[in-house]
Amino acid sequence: MNILICCANGMSSSLVVQKMREEVQRRGRTDIKIGACAKTQYLKYLDEADVLLIAPQLTFMREELAKLENMYHVRIGYIDPEAYGRLDAKKILDDVLEEGETKTQTEEGRIVQWLKQRIIPIANKVAGNRALTSVTMGFTSILPVTITGACLMLLGNIPYTPYTEWLTSVGLASLLELGVDMTTNILSIYLCFYVAYHYVKLNDEHGHPCGILAVICFLMITGVDDEQIKMAFLGSNGIFTALLVSLLVGYLYVRILRRNRLIRPSSTIPKQVLRSLNAIIPFFYIILIFMVFTALTRIGPYGNLHLMIYESIQKSLTAYLSNNIFSYMLFNWIANALWFLGLHGGNITGSVTALIYTPMGLENFALYSAGKEPIHIISNAFSKCFISGGVGSMFSLSIIMAFKAKSQKFKALGRISLPTTFFYINEPLLFGIPIVLNPLFLIPLLFITPILSLLTYFVMHAGIVPIPNGMMLPWTTPPVIYGLLQGSWKIALWEIVSIILSGMMWYPFFKIADQREVEAENKNRHN
Repeated sequence: MNILICCANGMSSSLVVQKMREEVQRRGRTDIKIGACAKTQYLKYLDEADVLLIAPQLTFMREELAKLENMYHVRIGYIDPEAYGRLDAKKILDDVLEEGETKTQTEEGRIVQWLKQRIIPIANKVAGNRALTSVTMGFTSILPVTITGACLMLLGNIPYTPYTEWLTSVGLASLLELGVDMTTNILSIYLCFYVAYHYVKLNDEHGHPCGILAVICFLMITGVDDEQIKMAFLGSNGIFTALLVSLLVGYLYVRILRRNRLIRPSSTIPKQVLRSLNAIIPFFYIILIFMVFTALTRIGPYGNLHLMIYESIQKSLTAYLSNNIFSYMLFNWIANALWFLGLHGGNITGSVTALIYTPMGLENFALYSAGKEPIHIISNAFSKCFISGGVGSMFSLSIIMAFKAKSQKFKALGRISLPTTFFYINEPLLFGIPIVLNPLFLIPLLFITPILSLLTYFVMHAGIVPIPNGMMLPWTTPPVIYGLLQGSWKIALWEIVSIILSGMMWYPFFKIADQREVEAENKNRHN
């Protein structure tokens, strides 16, 4: 039996897999193989899986997964939230072998019911939107490019004069600049390819031809000046345009391809050849459409689509939202509310916030690398300056549980979650305490990080703590290290202050829960 466990990013499921493999080995079940993957990867492995287990935070995918059950002849199950949080491999494996699914019953108040009725339907629509999903997957796919470019930029701009003079004298400075030019400074090209690619893949078609076509169309509207492609809009300034072009090309490609296939599937023609031939008609039509579109924008007041979008949409939108703490707090609150309902709030809201805050982070890092001060307080680098341990800033809660809990349950959970929350993996707390659908923890989960975001905004606006440089870093980068890489020991210090503040806000609610658990344990002991 092959069991595949799927979570949002493949991290928390890896912890479960490790425990389940130990349990399988203990039982001597050599016939059971277990693996883990992220939600963007499960289609690759479904053919090899007998059972697909879905983590609790991905229950919003039920409708999508139900369609695949018969198609792939795979049994799909949903892991019990409490067992997932406790990393209870025995319980999870027993449920699989018994073909059962246990659901934790949680007492629901009016607020919880209201959230479920109002927010879950909207969240399901957003999560199921292929355009937004492809945007999220596109940004994820270019992470190697952004991180590599950021590292090269940092290496070339360390503020130490003897070092920079040495780089110039041996010719390394120009090579580092070339590396930055081919990564960060043409990021929109890579994003354009991957968003179109993922959009077509989500529509069950081959994505590579469409990715190439999207890049062609993007370069067409960018234009050539003195036999050179204009570089000004290939970096962060062109992200909005790249997203619009890639989504439009992806949409047109799927529609045209399905109506105009040159050759129907045949056993005599290799798949790769068949895909290439069938891509000819969509290529021809879509390139013609963008030729006409490019001609029309040239005779307009802006001269090209990039300037039109940048001046009329991107510039005004980012000017309003990039330094608007209240819009950020709203997005953060929605993500927290979704997590309270057991849905991966970051994945759902991230498809929208990435459009707004990623260009701001890239612009900040470009300014920082040029020796100037970053100007956008709120960017993709902002949240981790005060959030430690994932949603709700739960690293402090893990510390409290590990060292202050009186109940055996919370002591054990604290020890399990302390190393994981340090790297922003907090599912053991969300589903182990549980915090999900637990009215006692609704208030801290909803409001701690919005409060911290407001405080962080004020200390940065006042100049007490500098604005982060916007360097793209892996989401598992631990606190303090993150702050130092964002350009200042003051940011690292503020992360520590934020951990203390979040701990002070979590503590009263934890104290009540811990006391209840102690009473329950004492009652069970006497019985």
